[in-house]
Amino acid sequence: DDSLVFIADHFPQLEKIWINKCDLVTDNGIIAISEKCRKLRYLDFSYCYKVANTALEAIVSNLPLLEHLLAESCNISVLPDDFGYELKHLKWLNLSCNKITTLPASIYGLASLHSCQTLDFRNNPILLMPSKKNPSIKIMTTIAS
Repeated sequence: DDSLVFIADHFPQLEKIWINKCDLVTDNGIIAISEKCRKLRYLDFSYCYKVANTALEAIVSNLPLLEHLLAESCNISVLPDDFGYELKHLKWLNLSCNKITTLPASIYGLASLHSCQTLDFRNNPILLMPSKKNPSIKIMTTIAS
């Protein structure tokens, strides 16, 4: 986390960052990046097992230009209710292999964005999908039975 805080403090103009398979990264590091690197368009912190919901909330609140968010195999269980409304430039989302059980209705807000191509929620224990269906967006899921 200290390295991410340093990066956030000294490189606020960053547009892309990959932080994969790092056991030392927690919500605090991702929050520092999202609060200070507001021009990020690409963020990948897949396989950072100590990153969870608080980091995702900070990303949604602070990174309106984000186009690619990859957080596969983290510890995320809840998406903020406004997730689909705030990330208006999102093209690609991979939240597969987390602990998400419910998708907020705002996910379909992304469908109105022609740039959004894929939302990947595979291998999450999703029990409940929002009722609104929109065929213009591909949501990849595995529904738990």
